[in-house]
Amino acid sequence: MAELYKIPLDCVLYDTMNFFTLFEATNESYLARTGHNKHGWYNLRRVGLALSVTKDVGLPLLHMLYHERQADAKLFPGSMTELVDRFLKLSRGSNRLTVVFDKGNNSKVNIQKAKEMNLRVVGSLVPSHYRDLTGVRLGLYDLEVNGKPVYHTVKEAYGLKLSVAVVYNASSYRRQKRSLLDKVRQFRDEVTACFESHESKPIGEIEQRLQDILHGNEHARYLKVQVTGRRYKTLSCSLDRKAYCDKLRTLGKTIIFTNDLDMPVEEMVNLYMSKNLVEEQFKQLNNPAFIAFRPIYHWTDTKLKVYALICVLALLVQIMNLRARMNGIVMSNAVLRVELGDILEVALIYSPSRVVKRITVLSNVQKQLFDVFNLQRYAPRKTELSLPLETMT
Repeated sequence: MAELYKIPLDCVLYDTMNFFTLFEATNESYLARTGHNKHGWYNLRRVGLALSVTKDVGLPLLHMLYHERQADAKLFPGSMTELVDRFLKLSRGSNRLTVVFDKGNNSKVNIQKAKEMNLRVVGSLVPSHYRDLTGVRLGLYDLEVNGKPVYHTVKEAYGLKLSVAVVYNASSYRRQKRSLLDKVRQFRDEVTACFESHESKPIGEIEQRLQDILHGNEHARYLKVQVTGRRYKTLSCSLDRKAYCDKLRTLGKTIIFTNDLDMPVEEMVNLYMSKNLVEEQFKQLNNPAFIAFRPIYHWTDTKLKVYALICVLALLVQIMNLRARMNGIVMSNAVLRVELGDILEVALIYSPSRVVKRITVLSNVQKQLFDVFNLQRYAPRKTELSLPLETMT
């Protein structure tokens, strides 16, 4: 496929996702394990899927199954070794590979290993860990990429000199600021409600109740909470402006890095932003109307691996999208499926001895798709593309 459709293999996008299974708790499995997950289904055993796809086309190049408790950063070296081996076989070693990944794979070991393997890597840094970069005034953002101001510098991290670009998105800043304020207010209301419901109890018990709420909540750092008084108790719950302002400096900012100091800033930013393509592939795997990777109705690790292979192979539908784009038809895979699904063959029964098969009336886009994919070879011999749908009742 890479040779037939001239698909470039010099840049791949890498990310991970987890999927829940219906494994029984008594079933032995190395891959399916319980653990923390963002969906809240802590009772279900889950498996992780690491996926690499080609840039622009989104063609799956590598996938690996791993157990849920394995950190992304520890999985990265092994998956990169396999990815490089596969890349060298496909490209015959003619190009240098660029790998784009998310911040969950960051570690000194991984970045150093990428250097040893002669890989160009593009990733992102956690803004809250680099206050010196997020604290730079917007007036010093002297570059612009895709309409967004960018600050570029060279910084030492993970034991290497890295080219770093801080991209500021004003609309993301406003959205994140509103979200932060709403969540802080909701948490403050929760603290106030807890105090009011226990106001008659001893002050020590009230403070313990409040500590139970504050402990482990990510928004507790933005509030100063204090209970005073003995007989008539008072709650002081105010905004910690220093912590709040420190957080505001990180909002709307994406810190992108690469180990290739000669890479242009615009290329580095665009490569990282193209990472959304692999996330689109995960959406297709999660789509119950398309691939529906979850829930997984299998009971052994070997069957899980075969099932994952089949689901990843289903992502080759990207080739259909590529063929459509090569003919000037630009649309998402979801729209492509809908348009193709509306091309129907019907049987008109005039009498027990006379049945005529025809194609329903096609839109202009459907006519183009009909020609691009040569659907005529599946159609009845005498096809009337102009037959109105109303005449078939």
